[in-house]
Amino acid sequence: MIKKTFYAVVCAMCCATVMTSCGGGSSSKESGEAEKTEEVALKVSPESTNVGGKWGKAFDFEDKAYTLKVEEGWGSDMEVSLVITFTRNANTPDVNFDEIAGSYDACRKYVGDLEAEFLDENDEPLFTACVRTGNYTAIDKLLALSEGDKTSATFSTYKPLETIQKAKKFRITSTVEANRKAVNNPNADPNADIDKAADDLEKASKAVGDAAKAAGALMDLANSMN
Repeated sequence: MIKKTFYAVVCAMCCATVMTSCGGGSSSKESGEAEKTEEVALKVSPESTNVGGKWGKAFDFEDKAYTLKVEEGWGSDMEVSLVITFTRNANTPDVNFDEIAGSYDACRKYVGDLEAEFLDENDEPLFTACVRTGNYTAIDKLLALSEGDKTSATFSTYKPLETIQKAKKFRITSTVEANRKAVNNPNADPNADIDKAADDLEKASKAVGDAAKAAGALMDLANSMN
């Protein structure tokens, strides 16, 4: 009798241990999933499929609802990204693509980028995301396309979730700026900074001269009154 009772107690303890272990594992898993930031997907629509700026008009993209992907970022800011597939059209840009690159280190005269400006339901600007910030080589791929060819580019930035969730529309603009990194850019004007410094010095000297003339005129006026 005692032996049967002992076996019954041991079996009961084993069952309790197994049930607790299974339950604990499930609880731990659920807790871990609750603590992990879930990926959020929002939908935004283009205000226009026309790309603005000096070189953007050479590209088109589809008019549809796009997914704005939101993932865990840094601190209180979330990483937000938008992927768009662009097609090279027959339009001639205002600048020569052979003179533009996505990097300051490239041997090109200009540095180009694409910006996506996001708007709320009242068309008020919320924030801007760029392509070059995440991967400047995407710009180089765009610039190398032939008419009819396609490639994708990802716009990304970091913003608070409450700001991102207000986004309803977006517009795309191309930007271009002079590449001032003359050391790695043989196409840039090596005398640009020197010329600017000379111009600034000339302006400063002229200002000093004008001030001296004005002071002399006041002295002459004072002497004539005496």
